[in-house]
Amino acid sequence: MAGRTARRGGIGPWVAAVSFVVSLVSTGAITLGAAAPAAAAGTPTPATARYVPVPPIRLLDTRTAASRPAAAETAVASVTEVPGVPAGASAAAITVTATEAAAPGFVTVWGDGTRPATSTLNLDASGDTHANLAIIPIGADGAIRLFTQSGAHLVVDLAGVFVPAATATAGRLVPLGPARLLDTRIDGDALTAHTVRTVDTTVLGIPRTAAAAAIELTGIATDAWFAAWPADTPWPGTSTVHTDRRGKPATASAIVPLTDGRLSLTSSADGDAVIDVTGWFTGGDAPELADGLYVPLTPTRVLDTRGE
Repeated sequence: MAGRTARRGGIGPWVAAVSFVVSLVSTGAITLGAAAPAAAAGTPTPATARYVPVPPIRLLDTRTAASRPAAAETAVASVTEVPGVPAGASAAAITVTATEAAAPGFVTVWGDGTRPATSTLNLDASGDTHANLAIIPIGADGAIRLFTQSGAHLVVDLAGVFVPAATATAGRLVPLGPARLLDTRIDGDALTAHTVRTVDTTVLGIPRTAAAAAIELTGIATDAWFAAWPADTPWPGTSTVHTDRRGKPATASAIVPLTDGRLSLTSSADGDAVIDVTGWFTGGDAPELADGLYVPLTPTRVLDTRGE
């Protein structure tokens, strides 16, 4: 894990159990009934899609460029050109991180067209690092766009895509819990820097055939990144959540592909980790249903108490 990417690879997502589903509202929703949500009168019913895991891969890291993206600059990250991404993918499950912020501000991620009046993550101060999970519709050119309000380096890791489907066996979300899978503070077995820990999700009743798990990963260390990825595979150079220099715990949501029901976990520094599972995606042995399929929506702000 030596090198710039391993040392500085911070990446992470949104919040908990129900909030995993609710947080998708800005870019889509998960159907929990037998059919997609009804469309408004005169508008077509939105297409549903199933989740397809992709080996975690870094799509974008502006830290490798000569300069940091400036305020109000937009970066572009290609998705459909990545090996393993199936044809026809309509949305991407990503972890987006903003780091080395020039000043407080926000980052917005979207597919194409006019930039929506929403934010994907927020930065509190100069030099800040924050990460978030997002499911983003893919633009017509096969890419997604990232706008940084104040100027910050941007890192994007891909964890899967969504492919249109009216029904599916694999790739449907099954809500769970939230259920605690790991807490090294309690078991007394803290993480050692750059040592890989294998975590078995089947202890929560998740089948070994599950395609992926939706988790909340909390890292507890000083200025460190924590990464989760499929077990029995090399660390892909990605990360899930990043703590700051003050050592304050940080939490991020993630969709993590599984290997035989297991995931790998590591960190860049000694510390503790907590994993809560909020759902899992079905494998190929599940019944063919519409329940748990993803429905893309135009990013829309549903609440802003500052305007009330």
